[in-house]
Amino acid sequence: MALYVSAQSSAVSKKSLFDSYPQQLTCSAEQLNQLFNSGKGGNALLELPGNLRLQGTVTHRISKYNQLETVGITLPAFDHILLSVTRRYDAQHQPVFAAQVMSPRHADGYLLNRQKDGTYRFSKISTDELMPVCSH
Repeated sequence: MALYVSAQSSAVSKKSLFDSYPQQLTCSAEQLNQLFNSGKGGNALLELPGNLRLQGTVTHRISKYNQLETVGITLPAFDHILLSVTRRYDAQHQPVFAAQVMSPRHADGYLLNRQKDGTYRFSKISTDELMPVCSH
């Protein structure tokens, strides 16, 4: 006796949070550094071009090896999406950042990239492309 299971995929429409904001947003290392000034429960703000204000509460802060630190900030104005910023130090003791603003519940977000000249740029992303849905 064979058992057959049929699965139908239904496309779930996800809300876009950043439609009215630019594809690319520049940011300085100083702005990113300031996000590490607040402790857990504190308020943090990152003001970006295009009137994008990422403001929220620090929900977690993790330090490892005295050279790696991550701060997570919940953004109420954007359906409580998470801004996660990691800071590490290079061989010259200069901070290097990685960051993302994303949630699997939303269609878009931003990913931070360091440019060749040392500046930083948030690039708009499709979260479905970055976090594919498991079909099993």
